[in-house]
Amino acid sequence: MKLRIERIADRGVPNQERLFLTVVEPTNLGSHLVVSSAYMTPTTVANGGKNCFWFPPQEVKAMDQIVLYTRAGNYQPPEIGLVWNTYFYFWGQPSTIWNSLDTCALLFDVASWSASPNDLTLHSLAQLAQNTQPTTNHLAELNRLAGSSPSPPPPSLGNIASALLGHQTKRPQDDDDSNSLFKF
Repeated sequence: MKLRIERIADRGVPNQERLFLTVVEPTNLGSHLVVSSAYMTPTTVANGGKNCFWFPPQEVKAMDQIVLYTRAGNYQPPEIGLVWNTYFYFWGQPSTIWNSLDTCALLFDVASWSASPNDLTLHSLAQLAQNTQPTTNHLAELNRLAGSSPSPPPPSLGNIASALLGHQTKRPQDDDDSNSLFKF
């Protein structure tokens, strides 16, 4: 772990509750997140944390200090020191989250991640498919959203949108992924 949790300070105190972390080795904070949880036993924590804070991208070096307030706040530039810098972040919670001694902060170092499809975008594509004939611009936009470039022959916009929304059954020719829109 490239960061270390030091302590939770001022538990349950509005506008003062905060988490202190120390950078153990150089890292980008953008690959770290903190989740609020609770101890179930002295050595186990509950899964399914209620709140999560994902740090924004920021290169930090060993011995730098990170202070995460649970309250709302505005960006503050880091305090530059001779040996370490101190970075301040604000979670934006409407109330404190570590009110009792059994609550805890879980720190995750996220090497990779993925997101569910953007249903709003998929819905928009389906609407587009119903209302227009596919054009090169539409297919280019679809491929941009999918993160790939078009492969000839281009599939029809209606078939792509229907497939993305799960309204099309798989055909045998779909097994050939040389024309696949998504590459994972």
